[in-house]
Amino acid sequence: MKKSILVIFLLTLLAPLARADEGMWLVHFFEQSLIRQMKSNGLKMDPGLIFDQDRVSLSDAIVSMDFGCTGSMVSQNGLLITNHHCAYSDIHAFSTPDHNYLEEGFWARTPGEEKWVSGKSVYFLKKVFDITDRVLSLRDTMPTRRMYATLEREYKELTGYESMCAAMWGGSKYYMYCYEQYKDVRLVGAPPVSIAAYGGEADNWIWPQHKGDFALYRVYTAPDGSPAEYSPGNVPLVPVKTLTINAGGINEGGFTMVMGYPYSTDRYNSSFGITQIQKTTYPVLVKMTKSRLEIMKKWMEKDPEIRLQYADIYFGVSNVSELREGEVLSLIRHGVAGMKAREEQAMQKWIDANPERQAKWGTLLSDMSVAYKAVNDLTAWREWHKQTIISSHFLTMGRRASGLRGRQNRYHEDSVDCTCKYGKEYYDRMLRFYDSYNPDIEKEWFSRALNEFCDNVPRSFWGEYLEGEFDRFGGDTGALAQFIWNNSLFSRKENFCEFFSCSRLIDSVLADPAFRLCESASVQLFNKAEEEILKGVEIHSLDTQYKRALYAFRNDMGQAQYPDANATMRLTFGTTGPLMPQDGITYSWYSTVQGILDKWNPDDYEFQSNPRMLQFLKNPDWGRWADKKNGSMHVNFICDLDITGGNSGSPVMDEKGRLIGLAFDGNKESLGADTFFHKDLNKCVCVDIRYVLWIIEKYAQADYLLDEMNLIF
Repeated sequence: MKKSILVIFLLTLLAPLARADEGMWLVHFFEQSLIRQMKSNGLKMDPGLIFDQDRVSLSDAIVSMDFGCTGSMVSQNGLLITNHHCAYSDIHAFSTPDHNYLEEGFWARTPGEEKWVSGKSVYFLKKVFDITDRVLSLRDTMPTRRMYATLEREYKELTGYESMCAAMWGGSKYYMYCYEQYKDVRLVGAPPVSIAAYGGEADNWIWPQHKGDFALYRVYTAPDGSPAEYSPGNVPLVPVKTLTINAGGINEGGFTMVMGYPYSTDRYNSSFGITQIQKTTYPVLVKMTKSRLEIMKKWMEKDPEIRLQYADIYFGVSNVSELREGEVLSLIRHGVAGMKAREEQAMQKWIDANPERQAKWGTLLSDMSVAYKAVNDLTAWREWHKQTIISSHFLTMGRRASGLRGRQNRYHEDSVDCTCKYGKEYYDRMLRFYDSYNPDIEKEWFSRALNEFCDNVPRSFWGEYLEGEFDRFGGDTGALAQFIWNNSLFSRKENFCEFFSCSRLIDSVLADPAFRLCESASVQLFNKAEEEILKGVEIHSLDTQYKRALYAFRNDMGQAQYPDANATMRLTFGTTGPLMPQDGITYSWYSTVQGILDKWNPDDYEFQSNPRMLQFLKNPDWGRWADKKNGSMHVNFICDLDITGGNSGSPVMDEKGRLIGLAFDGNKESLGADTFFHKDLNKCVCVDIRYVLWIIEKYAQADYLLDEMNLIF
């Protein structure tokens, strides 16, 4: 009876955690309650055909793109659609000042014009195995990496597929995912960035948005249809499943679902971990990334070539900065740390109610509280180190000289000769760094980063070299930075090339001031300090035990659970609908091309449209792609799908599994989504597939691509 009372009490306490549309659900395991909920929301297809490793199913059309983005197959000729920002690095790599495909767009008119992307792969999920029992029998007998490697090798031999082991809920469950990998992937089409990323960073995480965020690739195989390395003789993949495209649109309240590969979430984080990122680490990250962006932007605005050179870096840093700043605000606004603390109180009662659980986790929460408090200051200093010394591109190149020391110690070599195999490999690898390296930007950032490090980190973490040089320059970090820059072989490409134009003693490289600074202010100093403070306790181990305890607790309460995202295939579902971010404010669930015209500003790079696109917008002809209800061209829409990074490019599907859009962003109110899901504020921002098709047909005049697709109206 006492247990029943306890269970009722805990279920009541946990009720707010059960969100209507929350969940990145494992595609290979649907509980009946989940199926019922999907059908209640409007699903009109057999849930068993979402994923079935023994018959053709929806998942066969969904691919992971190097486990960074998601794509989907949309033709029997291997055509794949994803987000433009997922293709950004590839488009950037192919761009030159004479052919700037970022600014101009790219459309392959013939197969011969398609551009092979070296190193790019797509992965089709073929099999999933529950290997929990096997892992638990081995977990204590060998190191984790060796265990994973052993099992992955075993399953690759068994299935013939690339196999990857994934832990769920801190190792409460383990699954083996088996993938068919295709390495011949070619860029087919992409609109200019003024269409794909209209509004740029100013509109990032904002609703409404007006982005045509899509790109097209084609997957190739050997002539016999098997995966193969790139070859001019390869042929387009004939996928076992392609998505039908619903070009008729979707209505408000319509069922939506996404299948994709969300990269990482931390919803099993503790109140202690949440407090740490909220108050300690993310504020440092945001301050320094904003500072770095300020420097980059200043130089990028001065020179179009620098803008092209740094476009990819700026995009990545800006995304992280805005995300973490928004996450902190969201965590504070919704009191997430307090919410977690209340759940932990309930979990402690549950632990104390059972001797076995008490023996296992009785002091877990108190141990975590003590450990997190003990290293709070150290955590902040380590983050300052990460965002200054580690983030400097210039110092990164200096730090990589440590490989030469390893070679010196291992093979007793005294010199490095760039005409020999190892020396040439080192030289070529380092030269590639200079492709995205502007000395003016890197010098200014290094000087600022060094000053911030010295201002915020105690001298005990500086190391002997930095302490000595700091004192020699009378505490003037600007003068010290200038000295290191002027005397380093890594500061400019010309310096590096000249230095290695002949054989050099390794000791002369290791004497470089940039290398000596990195070696001096080393991450090992922070790691050693943490070991001394915690005296053998590892916060990582405590966090792992916490996840296992929380999983067991929620499971015992009968709560349906999904594990944190970890780049394995997941499904999320919801409905389209408006956004009410604040009291008295309501935003429509879709945007139209009128918003592009309303925001257009020829003096603002992020809100410019090229003359061709502007002409189309001012003389509208939406044809068969117009919305049937109001005749307008819908650009983006929102729905309450539960997504995160890695879901970019994921197909947004209707109740019958037909493609209606591509997921590409969240809203600023949902930036805490890596930690928690808010049922009213979390929105997935999607590009409407009709806008995509209109751009392909009208703007790009690439209707030959539409001929490949299965369109229904």
